[in-house]
Amino acid sequence: MSDTFPHITATGCDSIVNHHIVVNKPDTGHITVPGCEIAYYADKAYTESTTIEEKLTTTKGCDSTLFVHILVGHPQEKDTIIHAPYSYIYDGDEFTRDTVITRTFKNISGCDSTETAHLYIHQPTDTTIEGEYDVNYNGHRYIRSTVLRDTLTDRWGCDSFVTVAIVIKKSLDYPIVVNKYGYILLCNNNIGTTRYVTFQWYKDGSPIQGETKQYYEEDGKLDGCYQVYVNTDDGREYFSENLCIEQEKPLTLYPNPVPPNTSITIEYDFNEKQRDGLFVDVYNVAGVNVFHSTPAAYPIVIPGQSEKGYYFVLITTGEDKNMGAKFIVK
Repeated sequence: MSDTFPHITATGCDSIVNHHIVVNKPDTGHITVPGCEIAYYADKAYTESTTIEEKLTTTKGCDSTLFVHILVGHPQEKDTIIHAPYSYIYDGDEFTRDTVITRTFKNISGCDSTETAHLYIHQPTDTTIEGEYDVNYNGHRYIRSTVLRDTLTDRWGCDSFVTVAIVIKKSLDYPIVVNKYGYILLCNNNIGTTRYVTFQWYKDGSPIQGETKQYYEEDGKLDGCYQVYVNTDDGREYFSENLCIEQEKPLTLYPNPVPPNTSITIEYDFNEKQRDGLFVDVYNVAGVNVFHSTPAAYPIVIPGQSEKGYYFVLITTGEDKNMGAKFIVK
């Protein structure tokens, strides 16, 4: 602060003297003294971290406090385990295989330290699941061989895209049941190269007593899910597709016959559960799959075929049931 006082000089003159008054206050300060294994302060060695409080008198006569933080560190060894799918970027480098990485660094105390990272890179593994007559996978029952694309989470939490091959040993790779106008079912011996010599018809999962001919008919229109269990001329056994027919919901395919390279439309009122996972296959008379698709829109449209002949449509719904139809290209 400043103040002004009147003053009379020796010669009797009035004068003004300015007095500047400075009031100093105590102060508090902090400093940190690091060290690796040992730290030195004021010619004294410290092997453990501590805080020293010193009382100091400034040049202005004020008592002040200085806190000295002694920080004694030690070398560190850190182990890290990392699981990742496909690849992992560590410290700017990308790794695609299991490896162990060691890095050195100085910690806050200036000590040389090491960090070891154990990287485990998980690559997707294709899976094959086999069954005699059916396979249950991910909540679905499969009665025909198929290939699925799935996303699996392993026990380390890594998501991987895998290929799952469903192999049904006693399932044919093409449809053999032909629906004749909603009244008669026929086991088709004119598709592929295999010939069938014995037959047992099933309805809704149960064998039908006495129905062992190449065809099956009922008193009225067919209504239910039908299969035929066959033996081949070389002694093999197979179950056909599970063909489902509803009297009140006929499946319509048009135009039929159709000229070459002309698309075909399939009309059917699929419900939401049937559409979930539905796919369509088309086979020629040789039993070769010439078209496979998961429809993106309805009604289903099948692209035209260039070669003339008979073609068999097999629709597999999200309920693991089948619907079938036949068309002719001529």
